[in-house]
Amino acid sequence: MDKNLIKKRFSNNFTTYNENAVVQKTVIKNLTKLIPFKQYKNILEIGCGTGLLSLELDLLNAQKIFLNDICEEVQNYIKLKNTPYEFLIEDAEKITFPKNLDMIISSNAIQWLENLNEFFAQSSKALSNDGLLIFSTFLQDNYKEINNIFGTSLNYKTETEILKTAKKFFTIKSHKSEKITLYFPTLKNLLTHIKKTGVNAIKQTKLTKTKLRFAEQEYEKLRTEKGLPLTYAPAYFVLEKI
Repeated sequence: MDKNLIKKRFSNNFTTYNENAVVQKTVIKNLTKLIPFKQYKNILEIGCGTGLLSLELDLLNAQKIFLNDICEEVQNYIKLKNTPYEFLIEDAEKITFPKNLDMIISSNAIQWLENLNEFFAQSSKALSNDGLLIFSTFLQDNYKEINNIFGTSLNYKTETEILKTAKKFFTIKSHKSEKITLYFPTLKNLLTHIKKTGVNAIKQTKLTKTKLRFAEQEYEKLRTEKGLPLTYAPAYFVLEKI
């Protein structure tokens, strides 16, 4: 995983992200339903991006929200109205987490972490007693069609792997997974969708016309009456500090 490439791809697509992040918006909607109704003092969001989740957190009337992202551009996109906030611009695996947090929350950023064990350990230390770690992430079947045809994929974790690591530091309050499939008229439309959400930040060899033609032929075998499928595999976790 190339963190500089991740940063570059997301930075280049901030202006198109919200318009194209159909699944990400659905995931955020589902994630916010899992936030317990209580008074929160300090909240840390990992991977705030263009602020789709941040705006929902702003409605919780917390005392302060810390907004982390690897891209400096987020500071131009997020303006909270109800809650004092502070940006922590850096790779989430390099920052020192604020202390005495009531909640750490993240939507679709955990899959970019290289050391999940260390993330859980640091999260546990930063949370106050009974503090919550709530997040969504994508599992192994995410983009399964692309992965099978192009042979490129993130090292997505399985739900079992995530739970095994989490149990070292947290009580599992709830977890669930789902599949969301989008359909596109052509492979070009599908690849453009991925590009405009910035989530193709993995190293790839350059596609030649021959490879692209082969990919189109293989993908056509998957066509349904709805179009060419692209599967998202989000999972949701609510963890409580032990």
